[in-house]
Amino acid sequence: MKISKNISANSVLWTYLAIMVLALGVLARIYCYVWHKDLWLDEAMLAFSMYGISFKELFFAPLPFTQAAPVGVLLVSKVLGAAFGYSEWVLYFLPFICGLGTLILAYMIGKRLFSPFGCFVFILLAVGNMGLLHYTTEFKQYGIEAFCSFLMIYIYIYSRLEQRSKPLYLSLSIIACSLFAYTALFLGAALYLALLIQHRREILSFLREHFLYFLLLGGFVALYYLLYIRYQRVDGFYTYWQSFFLPHSLSAYPAFIKDTLLGVLEGFTPFIKPQAVPVYILMGLLGLAIAYKQARFIFTLCICALLVWVTLSLCRIYPFGHSGVIGGRLSLYMTPVFNLLCCYFLVFMYSRWKWAGIALVAGILAVTLLRYGKIYPHWHYIQQTHALTATLQAQAKGDDLVAIYRASKPAFMYYSFLDGYGIADTQSPKGAQAPYTGVRFTIFDKDLTQLKQTLRQAESKRAFLLISHYEEEWLQDLRATLLRLDSSAQFIQGTGGWGSYLIVLNLAP
Repeated sequence: MKISKNISANSVLWTYLAIMVLALGVLARIYCYVWHKDLWLDEAMLAFSMYGISFKELFFAPLPFTQAAPVGVLLVSKVLGAAFGYSEWVLYFLPFICGLGTLILAYMIGKRLFSPFGCFVFILLAVGNMGLLHYTTEFKQYGIEAFCSFLMIYIYIYSRLEQRSKPLYLSLSIIACSLFAYTALFLGAALYLALLIQHRREILSFLREHFLYFLLLGGFVALYYLLYIRYQRVDGFYTYWQSFFLPHSLSAYPAFIKDTLLGVLEGFTPFIKPQAVPVYILMGLLGLAIAYKQARFIFTLCICALLVWVTLSLCRIYPFGHSGVIGGRLSLYMTPVFNLLCCYFLVFMYSRWKWAGIALVAGILAVTLLRYGKIYPHWHYIQQTHALTATLQAQAKGDDLVAIYRASKPAFMYYSFLDGYGIADTQSPKGAQAPYTGVRFTIFDKDLTQLKQTLRQAESKRAFLLISHYEEEWLQDLRATLLRLDSSAQFIQGTGGWGSYLIVLNLAP
């Protein structure tokens, strides 16, 4: 009786801890949504591309500024913008809701697969994933992709555990999710591959039973590609990511693992350091072996998902990503797979060596709490280009020289449009409908020699420079160059901000 009471008490304890960690993740996401950061380079380009064209122009043509996104993301965001006005509140709404949904699905998956301790661990791994937190308030589709992966895996697990095989539901979930996440097609392929392997003894009857659903899914994918995806292809995507695909030479793998793979996965942990990734990889590999013994269908699912993930990179279709929280975004949809494997290992450790398992989990929890405590001011003040753009538009006069750094141009145009100055781009089809009324500006690149020549030849008495998304070394060179031209040059940042500057120079002799 005493043992039974202890087990019951432990179960209640872990359940409470799971709910508390879940609440922490929810509150952090609400905070990041309410006190959101400004848009950065790619976000601003995507936002301005979407707002600068009509609903009709979302289809059968690529987006401006080499941007691309699933049709569902664009349509929902554009409808919300048309209904409630354009702002970050609207842009971040869908990623925010999906970020909350990801945590809820993590709790639901944990309850179905694990004991209360395992449920707590599975939620902790999701809350401790800094990539998931970051993309809760980021106008890109990667957080939405992670939500779709959690949803599809939950449907898969539910149908397996409840013995309610509903192939139609699985096909429909893949179709619905792919409208918001291209990676749902990758994970969907892994799910069906896992089902084929699990039904290998009655493969013919399985294929007959699922023939119509395969046909439905295949027909949808073909139409989706022909009518939408092929128009959204961005040539620059493969140019940018070509060095981050899996190498075809075995001798290149040590450098690839050290320089790329560890960095890709660092954002999946609260440590945000590549040195912690090998520990997570080891836990995942051991968890794979444990899943083989304890839950064969989860083992098959994870193996198939990993196989598809690797194959896509080897075949130069979809890379893993590069280092950092932002760099690992292309693999963020694999989060539930990685977390499942780590969770199986930690639950096994707890069952065999209780205090060792608790110590490992306590370490992850402690780092997660420390990271969350630092993340708010750090993220809130990234690149306050909105405040700087508003200051520039208000203070610059018609005879002043205004120069915008090329990487800052999308954010400058977006916030100028948001503040009622119209479309600051003559190539936009809406330029004639929303004529630009703000300050006239020129664009400059990294070439500081050319910039210095432009400033010296200017007939203006003052110059305003807006910069963001720069390299630190280049910033120091720029600062030195401008101070030689004007020793009293002003370098203005947003309140508590970092990552962007409005620079004011006196050019008068």
